[in-house]
Amino acid sequence: MPHATVLAVDSDRVNLCAIRHCFHHAGVEAVLARSAGEAARRVLERAPGVALVSLGLGAEESLGLVRRFRREYATSRLPILLLAEEGQESLVARALEAGASDFVLLPEEEPAFVARVTGMLGWSAAPGTSRFLTAGGIVFDADRAELVRPRPSAPCEGRILRWLLTPAGRAYTRRQLLAAHRPAFPPGAEERSVDAHVASLRRKLGAWGSCVETRRGVGYRFDPSRAEAGAPAGTVSA
Repeated sequence: MPHATVLAVDSDRVNLCAIRHCFHHAGVEAVLARSAGEAARRVLERAPGVALVSLGLGAEESLGLVRRFRREYATSRLPILLLAEEGQESLVARALEAGASDFVLLPEEEPAFVARVTGMLGWSAAPGTSRFLTAGGIVFDADRAELVRPRPSAPCEGRILRWLLTPAGRAYTRRQLLAAHRPAFPPGAEERSVDAHVASLRRKLGAWGSCVETRRGVGYRFDPSRAEAGAPAGTVSA
């Protein structure tokens, strides 16, 4: 992974040094910033592959930075991983709706953290033009928004899966999934109706149903590493 770069934004110098240390061993350069303003300057100097934004910056500054990255053309497709702690689920949901890609709850084991970030490095590339999206044993028809394999899906389920697969690994709130294709849902549908459709989708995915992760207090994410590793054993509950 030559010349891979991540931008880490955190007001805590110790946290930034720890991030730089763990990515050094993975052959990834970490560019550090202690404020949103400094982060904005850093991306102009060198475009990173992923931005790590700590919610420790505070709600106003972290949300403002996420919105700024999405607003500027140069960073509009930049993958943004939120660094959060227990109890910050509400702020995580707001940041995802502002344009962040996913989040991790700290502390996180170093190998898992590095693997999550390095897996996001290719997300900023333009999406492919292929009609069919695949992940492990799952085949999805993007044009028709339908699950092809292992079992056909209903319209709501298909549209949820389409978002979860583009790109696979990004987290979405219930509100985002409901609003993205509002006409596909029955009149009067609420955010909790997304849960029922996800439960049905998991059943239709069969052994791959556990690839659809529940992000507690936030929403859902499709885990591509589980899909590529092969069909997990066991039954998935709603």
